[in-house]
Amino acid sequence: MDVSPWLRSDRWLPIKLAAIQSVAVYAATRRPSDRLDLDAVAVLLLLAGPLLLAARRRAPLLVLAGNLVASALYFSLGYRFAPVVIGLAAAIISMVNQPGRHLQAWVATGAGLAGYLVLSRVVHRQDGPGMVAVVAIAAVLALVLAAGEAIRVSARRRREIERVAVSEERLRAARDLHDVLAHQVSLVTVHANLALRALDRDPERVRTSLSAIKEVSKGTMVDLRAVLAALRGDEEPPRQPAPGLAQLDELCTRSTMAGLRVEAVVVGVPLPLPTAVDLAAYRIIQEAVTNVRRHSSARTATVTLDFGADALDVEVADDGRSSQVSEGAGVAGMRERASTVGGSFEIAAKGTGGVRINARLPYRENP
Repeated sequence: MDVSPWLRSDRWLPIKLAAIQSVAVYAATRRPSDRLDLDAVAVLLLLAGPLLLAARRRAPLLVLAGNLVASALYFSLGYRFAPVVIGLAAAIISMVNQPGRHLQAWVATGAGLAGYLVLSRVVHRQDGPGMVAVVAIAAVLALVLAAGEAIRVSARRRREIERVAVSEERLRAARDLHDVLAHQVSLVTVHANLALRALDRDPERVRTSLSAIKEVSKGTMVDLRAVLAALRGDEEPPRQPAPGLAQLDELCTRSTMAGLRVEAVVVGVPLPLPTAVDLAAYRIIQEAVTNVRRHSSARTATVTLDFGADALDVEVADDGRSSQVSEGAGVAGMRERASTVGGSFEIAAKGTGGVRINARLPYRENP
């Protein structure tokens, strides 16, 4: 449990600790003792430390110093032993968790212990507290400081985990934006070129291309809204199904209409896939088909889905003439998507021309 936000922001903390400390001291002082009974000065010292915590965010060093002085005076004046350091512990932990203040907290606490030893000699006894008492007090203060450090390190680690999670989410959103825009905009471009070429001689083809542009644009807006909603952290459920292999037939149809005939082949028995694997497979295929359409002279591409015992093997191969493979942003994105689900990715030129990509996406751990 992280208590540092509670120490920093609970406005009622001073009153709560003052009440807890007062009740604890009252209960502890019911036992017979040869030390002084509580009086007005003792009560003032008991309440001063916790109430000073109201300024712990604005003046943490003064709050810690005030608690050290109140605790030192209480014990030096000879009042009954009682748990009067609850406010002091809160002040120490609070200051340790203030940005850039943890070293000051250690130094101030050490100085406070030394001041107590001097004050105790001067005010109450010539000998001051014995060695055992000094070691015990130092050990308690060290434990409180260590607890504050543990809370600080834990909070810092949690913030780092949150920062990495946010960074990964932004990277995922960036990949989705790249995939959506690269695929959809390339389809719009292809259909626009087809419409321009057929403008005078084939009005029906123009109408078909414009209709395709309309549908692709509508789908692009839906995808972009989903990505932007994820970036904003919107809680509204998506109106469209999440991208996945269920949309593979639609992807093949759109690509075929744009001039690249895409065929899907399924090997084995299709199994329900984890969402992350389903999305990764679809995005890899989408990017691979987009790259074929944009960067090769291929007329057909074949998508093969091989459902194995513990992994899905995805292959996209085209019949283009080029044997060159370039590692651009699209290929890097496909490799990253495979890596995200613990898989592997390869891309290579076929011996007969064209390019083949292979992605192995595990969906079940090996026994």
